[in-house]
Amino acid sequence: MTKGLEIRAAIDSENVKGLLLINGGGAVALLAFLPAILGKPSFESLLRAVIWALLIFLMGLITAVIHNRLRRVCSLHYEQHGYSPPACSHIPRWLKFEQLRQPCVCLRSMFFMWLSVTAFASGGLTAGLGALQVVGHVDQKQDVSCWRLQEFQKKTYKVNQCTGTFEHIELTPKTPNKSLNRTRKDSAPIS
Repeated sequence: MTKGLEIRAAIDSENVKGLLLINGGGAVALLAFLPAILGKPSFESLLRAVIWALLIFLMGLITAVIHNRLRRVCSLHYEQHGYSPPACSHIPRWLKFEQLRQPCVCLRSMFFMWLSVTAFASGGLTAGLGALQVVGHVDQKQDVSCWRLQEFQKKTYKVNQCTGTFEHIELTPKTPNKSLNRTRKDSAPIS
């Protein structure tokens, strides 16, 4: 194998790694972001865009793997023909592009490579446009505060009814007492 051929093979390998990295990295980033927007009605359009972008990144990963396999077959095809294989017979001869004067399997490999790059760009664009749809939208504030004061066995607790957390507090004359819920002595604080 000549030095130039080895260098091109190394570049092709790095190209495939890059395709896998960008599409896989995009998918992992969106998967990590997904729990933050799940179940929030104001982010429904963003959630939809993130799921579509995940599917597009998955397509980009699959096309990168197909490109890698076809690249190997293309290399074998070149080797079998003494590095001068016949051009693809499905491409019209009047097309003057030198890149199209390759075996069909090599052209398919290039097609899947560009399809993988396009998938990454499309996935990023889809997620970005979904994010732009929710810019400026904030979650609706709750009408009622989650925190309440509650008395249990002659002790006052600050109880968060949304999360179930509570803490003992000492009421002073300055402490507001407007939402104090009294319970029976044998009942537990609301959680």
